[in-house]
Amino acid sequence: MTYRIHKLNDTLSNQIAAGEVIERPSSALKELLENSLDAGSTEIQIEINEGGKKLLLVSDNGKGIHPDDLLLAVERHSTSKISKTDDLFAIKTWGFRGEALASIAAVSQMQIHSRDHESTTGRFLHIEGGSVQSDQKLARNYGTTIKIENLFYNTPARLQFLKTTASETSQCLHTIYKLAMNMPHVAFHLTVDGEERLQFSAAKSIEERIHQVYKSAWNMRLEENDLLHLHTVSGDLKIDAWVLPQKFYIPSTRGIFTYVNRRSVKDKLLQQSILSAAKEVLFGNLYPQLVLNLELPPEQIDVNVHPSKAEIRFKNSSHVFAAIKKHLSAVLKEDRRTSVSIKNNFIPTLEEEFFARELSDHTETPSLFSVPQNKNLMMIDSFENRIETNACQADLNTLSVDKPYFLGTLKNTYLICQVKDGLLLIDQHAAHERITYEKLKESTLKNIQVSDLLVPIVLEIPKSDLDRFESFLGKLEPYGFSISRFGPSQLKIHSIPYLLLKKDGAPALSLSKFFQNLFCTLDPDLEEEILVEKVQNILLESLATQSCHGSVRAGQSLDKEEALELIEQMSETDYSGHCPHGRPTSVKLKWPEIERLFRRIT
Repeated sequence: MTYRIHKLNDTLSNQIAAGEVIERPSSALKELLENSLDAGSTEIQIEINEGGKKLLLVSDNGKGIHPDDLLLAVERHSTSKISKTDDLFAIKTWGFRGEALASIAAVSQMQIHSRDHESTTGRFLHIEGGSVQSDQKLARNYGTTIKIENLFYNTPARLQFLKTTASETSQCLHTIYKLAMNMPHVAFHLTVDGEERLQFSAAKSIEERIHQVYKSAWNMRLEENDLLHLHTVSGDLKIDAWVLPQKFYIPSTRGIFTYVNRRSVKDKLLQQSILSAAKEVLFGNLYPQLVLNLELPPEQIDVNVHPSKAEIRFKNSSHVFAAIKKHLSAVLKEDRRTSVSIKNNFIPTLEEEFFARELSDHTETPSLFSVPQNKNLMMIDSFENRIETNACQADLNTLSVDKPYFLGTLKNTYLICQVKDGLLLIDQHAAHERITYEKLKESTLKNIQVSDLLVPIVLEIPKSDLDRFESFLGKLEPYGFSISRFGPSQLKIHSIPYLLLKKDGAPALSLSKFFQNLFCTLDPDLEEEILVEKVQNILLESLATQSCHGSVRAGQSLDKEEALELIEQMSETDYSGHCPHGRPTSVKLKWPEIERLFRRIT
């Protein structure tokens, strides 16, 4: 059988193109919403049924489409946003490829109804599978309404790859969140399966919109001053970030929103730079939640990488990576710093002098719950579950303590401090572990000791990986690795950091696995930045282990002065809110929480 080259018909060509642009209902929704935003809409109504598979409807009050252009708008490569090659490298709109409407129309039953400000009436099209079924004039207000029914009805194979209705609905919601987040002046209203799901009124600021989105998406009720705002300029790069406090961390990166010139993007470099900046605050499997927006001259980026326009390339990726990591890590560091200080932090009141005298009379081994022994105070003995209550003449809520006041210890493990808005419990081991870790990091990483191997270690590495990354092997030398290529697919390791040696002189990790994973996971566009990051992380993990072994243990008795010194050092230590392994170093019980436990308030 002879196979001859032939030209595909328009229907099949459009269905293939649709597969690139429209992967699922949320992809179609994204394209429709971006068109509405490009049209200058200030209010957008959205309706979804069955996760968008049955119905997607977007109605806006934008500038609309001229009636003479409506048929052209649903043809491939038809757009009002670019006209020449140079425009591709100065994109200032969300859409520009001229593919979205044609792609959606090719795989759905579409109705589009629009009126621009120059026309006295609107125009209506009904299209099925890319074929126009109806074309007529219909009255309407300014703006555009697009109704998509039975998405992928004529490409059933595509339907099989869609997720459950709940999953597709969630994806559509997240698409709305991403676009609404950076367009605070636009109102968004969503109905899902006939019920109102969200209603974002036009916000006065990005901060107000952030509150709206996080409350709707994760029921996070942010307070007015919760957000930490980063604003900085580095050359042509302007960085704005709004970071949520650590109490709002969640086990997902879905709450990390990234934008470049207000365009929502999912970019590897941005994700890696954020996680690199946050590596010291990652709370086990919890991730910081933030909104990051970069402003760059359009010619410094390429948004024409993929038909979905979700990916982006930077002309100077190293500068972008370094700037985000540097400035964002400073903000996260400040958020995680425990603002505690004991020494010379207040002039004692009469009640505080009383507490200080009582504490000074304690023995060096604190009791289960070391509080002043006085008939006028409540005493708690958790072992016997016995509560002894007398008139509480010293009202703890009235103490004018702006910074933690050390009360005693619990189970020789937790330091108990009173603060202005409640009680602070400090895990002495976790706190000392972070303090020790930061000291080791400061002294060790600036002066890494190198251990020469008596017998060099030879590793087998795929030739393709060595070819790509041979030029970067020298960049590992500042971190204690002396490496050379030894044949087409071999590495010879002459020295490693002293940190990575066991007591018997053997490497503390599998070097073969380390380098194989290092090369296999690197992105060609990010190799240098990630290479350095991964090596640093290996060294930091070793330091974390050392700091754990050399810290105060749970159950170890601390006298008053030792406890005060530990708390004071916390106030001077970066990221003191958690230990190097992610456990919190302190927990605060606010007065309202305590009063609810005793049913003083509801």
